[in-house]
Amino acid sequence: MNQMNTPEMTLSKALEFIKTQDEENAIIVINDFILNTKKKNWTLSHEQLIVILLELAIKKNRLKLLKDGLNYYRMLSQNVNIESFFYVLTKTKELVEEKFLKAQKSYQGIVTLIL
Repeated sequence: MNQMNTPEMTLSKALEFIKTQDEENAIIVINDFILNTKKKNWTLSHEQLIVILLELAIKKNRLKLLKDGLNYYRMLSQNVNIESFFYVLTKTKELVEEKFLKAQKSYQGIVTLIL
C-alpha cells in the first residue's frame, strides 16, 4: 500500500507544504487523496484534512473544491461520526462568514472613499 494513501501521511505532507507557504501543493495533495482513495473508515486525520482543505479552498475562492471536499467527508463520516460532520459544517460556515465580513468591510471602505 502506498504510504500517501493513508490520511496521516497525507496530512503530514500537506502541513509541510503549508509551513513552506506552498498552499497550492497542499491543496493538490489533499485533493489527490480524496479522489484516489476508496471509501475508508473515518479517522480524526480525515477531519483534520478536510478542515485544512476547507480553509484553503475558502481562502483561494475554490468553490468546487469546497463542495467536493464536503461531499467526500459527508459520505465518509455520516454513518460513523455525524458529530464530526456537524463540526466541519459549522467550521465552514464560520470561515465563509468571516471572509464575507472582511469583504463587506473592504467594500464599505471603498464606497466611503468614493463618496
